[in-house]
Amino acid sequence: MSEPRLDRAVVLVELDRLEAARAELAALLAVEPDNADAHAHVAHTWLRSADFATASAAARTALRHDPEHLFAWVLLALSEHGLFDRLTDTDRIAALAHQDEAVRAAYTCVDLNPWAAECHRVLAVVLAPRDREAALAAVDVGIELDPQEPLLYITRARVLWHGAEADAQRAAAFRAALEQALRLEPDNAEAMYLLGADAARSGRRADAERWLLRAAELEPAHGPAARELLRQVPDPSGSLRDPAVRREYLGGPSAGGARRSSTGVIAVLVFLFVVGLARAVSGVDTDDASTRPTTTLRPPLTNYKPQPLPNFPEWSRYLTARPTPPLPAWPQHVPR
Repeated sequence: MSEPRLDRAVVLVELDRLEAARAELAALLAVEPDNADAHAHVAHTWLRSADFATASAAARTALRHDPEHLFAWVLLALSEHGLFDRLTDTDRIAALAHQDEAVRAAYTCVDLNPWAAECHRVLAVVLAPRDREAALAAVDVGIELDPQEPLLYITRARVLWHGAEADAQRAAAFRAALEQALRLEPDNAEAMYLLGADAARSGRRADAERWLLRAAELEPAHGPAARELLRQVPDPSGSLRDPAVRREYLGGPSAGGARRSSTGVIAVLVFLFVVGLARAVSGVDTDDASTRPTTTLRPPLTNYKPQPLPNFPEWSRYLTARPTPPLPAWPQHVPR
């Protein structure tokens, strides 16, 4: 009886019908309250809803019934990591306690199944805020185990993000990871979003527009974050001033914004006319420009201050916890 309900719940979760999935699982748990699989899938629904506290509690319930339930340990690690991320700016002590729990759970995942690339990816995710070199080592093990999984390369890029702007080698590794993710999955919106964020941070407006517009086209949830990133980069070409482009991909201002831009241009022209008139009246030689400092209406890139990378809009994509396929037991002749 339990298998059909579990299967239906899994399908409903994949369809993002989380309430319906919980209803199926609740009916199953009413008959089998000690079913660890059902409790783990309940935790998965709450993780995808970004209710990390409830997800953590459900994962712990699953582990009480089955202390070696790998999927439950994965869910616990990601839920505690979500709580750490949410509390970092408001309650540092509580956040660090959740981080400790996340790291402990992730290491348990690796101990239970060292052959599963997903376990090493989860370990990299939770280690990244604490020890980026250890996180890189963890995700690299995952890539060795499953070199065809795009999410591993995206995780590697996220670990490399911090510090890449000041380290050319790190920046190259960041881009290489995302390019590999796109080779494996050409329509991967997150890889495009991260490449766009990197271009925005570097002041490469054309590249930022290209990647962020495409990411927003594939995943509309990217629109607000993409617009915020592009707002921080000087726009010499004005290529995003087309109201149709703003509305379709970025949700930006329409004709009203264009009118305000026109008004600003007129104001600048009037200002320049007044300045020229004042110079003529004061007798300044307009031909002698060598001794006057030059100015620009566009802020130079050296004044551009990069912002922290915005959180990816879909927690369910960044922190997706998928049951790992069964793998052979650890060989007896190989030391742990």
